[in-house]
Amino acid sequence: MQDIQILFSIADNDIKIEQTKRDKKLQLFQTQTLLKEQEANLQNRLKKFFILLSILTTLSLAFATYNFFKKKMLSDRLVIKNSIMVQQSEALKESNVLKDKIFALISHDLRAPINRLIMNINQNYESKEQYINSELKGIQDILNNVLYWASMQLKGITPLFSNLPLKTAINSVMKEYLFELNAKNLTIY
Repeated sequence: MQDIQILFSIADNDIKIEQTKRDKKLQLFQTQTLLKEQEANLQNRLKKFFILLSILTTLSLAFATYNFFKKKMLSDRLVIKNSIMVQQSEALKESNVLKDKIFALISHDLRAPINRLIMNINQNYESKEQYINSELKGIQDILNNVLYWASMQLKGITPLFSNLPLKTAINSVMKEYLFELNAKNLTIY
């Protein structure tokens, strides 16, 4: 009976060992299945991450390209505007030089005939000599001022300002209008 009990005990142990082996195999299988599921889950997440990363990279590249071309277009517009401004500036400079030359030529060409008239006035019109002299002197002064201004513009000379006695300036203007004042019996004090 002891042998039978030992045999039962051994058989029981063998059954327990077999059951433990099956449990361990089942546990190993479940662990492997769980690991495969986790690995598949991880690969799925990595795929989603790489897809998201590629989408973000593509969007970043598109945004950078857009900004590059936008800045290039703005830069090109500025270059065009600057070139137009330079052309306009050059045209204005040429126009000013031409204007100054025209003033110089006109002033010079008109000055000589007026000077001849002043020289010959005493011979032809003695009765209106004072009036004609006054008028021609005024015209001559104006033309001299225009010629002086034009030469300053051509040479780039800046005017020198100085104090001028007011009485001298008033007397100069009064001489120009003396004939008209006398003709209308006007007196200026």
